[in-house]
Amino acid sequence: MKIRWNGLAVVLVVTALLGLGQQAFAAPAKRMLIKIERSYYKAHYDEIHRAGLDVAGMNIPKGTVDLIVTSEGLETLRQMGITVPRNPAEFKMRDPDSQYKTPDSLAQTLASLQSTYPNIAKVISIGKSLQGRDIWAIRITKDIAQPDGTKPTILFNGMHHAREVMSTEVPLDIANYLLSNYGKDAKVTHWVDTDVTYVIPMFNVDGNNLVWTQDNMWRKNARGDYGVDINRNYPYQWNSCNGSSDNQGADDYRGPSAASEPETTVMMNFVTSIHPVFDISFHSYSEIAEPTRKLPM
Repeated sequence: MKIRWNGLAVVLVVTALLGLGQQAFAAPAKRMLIKIERSYYKAHYDEIHRAGLDVAGMNIPKGTVDLIVTSEGLETLRQMGITVPRNPAEFKMRDPDSQYKTPDSLAQTLASLQSTYPNIAKVISIGKSLQGRDIWAIRITKDIAQPDGTKPTILFNGMHHAREVMSTEVPLDIANYLLSNYGKDAKVTHWVDTDVTYVIPMFNVDGNNLVWTQDNMWRKNARGDYGVDINRNYPYQWNSCNGSSDNQGADDYRGPSAASEPETTVMMNFVTSIHPVFDISFHSYSEIAEPTRKLPM
């Protein structure tokens, strides 16, 4: 698999684990990339978090933190006493490479896999997103027509966060690897024969659509014009730590209540139905590209 977005690295997160119509989505406000000293960030962590500012990256060797802010967020930083440029550059992030998957291209890719490997692969919809899109999974096992039964079940999922376009590619590669090596590689053949593997490459389909059509830094689902971080919407210890926000404008907004989002409910119901022995959720992280001109720091 070729990585085509500079500075992107993949990390793993093990997760513990309505059909609504189209919703209006406002165009994003002008945003700026601000670099602040990591010592400032640590000293003002609570204030930055409460303000819902988008922490886009951290460079530990250089001791800096990247924030993407609107003019309102810029003023918030100034009120905290953090030195920021008077006229910072507008943040411009290039669009993801066209070979990354949109919701439509992913559906086509999964359908092609099922067509190529009909005896061991079946594509299913596990439910609908907020805007009514199918959330697709591919089921991989020997004797695909048989129910799961007593075989151990494994789940891989990607893209809880819409702008993490790389996180769809990794689970999709897992599906490709299992299918293309079945009958050729002894270990793969054993896995497919003895286990049931479900792969959900793109969980946040509405958010991904927004990345391609309106806002390439969109992270949440498509709730209203603000979105909910569905990765922070699950009921388990919801709102029990400092890892989420009650600010609708924050990129880690947890929603008005636990499991308020249809995507969250879809995942919960699906996991309950298949009882996986483990679930690996793929995320990606990037040092953000430089703006259109250097900031005078």
